[in-house]
Amino acid sequence: MFTYNNFHSRQQERSETPKLSFGLDSAIPHTTMAAWGQRAVYDPMRIRYERHYGRRGKEIVEPAELHIDTTLRNNSPGFCYVTEEAKQELQELLNNGILQKVKDDYVKLSCGIHGNERRQHVLYEDGQVKVVGDTLASGGYLYVAAWLKPQEESK
Repeated sequence: MFTYNNFHSRQQERSETPKLSFGLDSAIPHTTMAAWGQRAVYDPMRIRYERHYGRRGKEIVEPAELHIDTTLRNNSPGFCYVTEEAKQELQELLNNGILQKVKDDYVKLSCGIHGNERRQHVLYEDGQVKVVGDTLASGGYLYVAAWLKPQEESK
């Protein structure tokens, strides 16, 4: 049984399958021991023009940016887990640089992520954790899910 925080009722609830406060439940394998998800705001790369005396002037490129929490606390919403120990392990792994790497690498990945499509993108993966994102055709959000890889998958 998974424990998760219901975003609407703000209560802890139990479920047979992983549930996240924001989307991408379907990305999470049912054999994981802990998962986390967040709805992040993303800004795609934009090109704007500096105005100079009413004429279009210098081109300014504003890089893509992902607004995501990179430090999770014990009471952070978005976790679902089988055991408290698995939740703590995932939280430590995410806090120890994985989420910061996802945020930093987003600029490189952003050219393939479009707000009007539904397609999962692997944002990070190693032997212990996988992180995916999908805009779910929302036009401004990137739904992010991370989970501990099941033992048989991490080998």
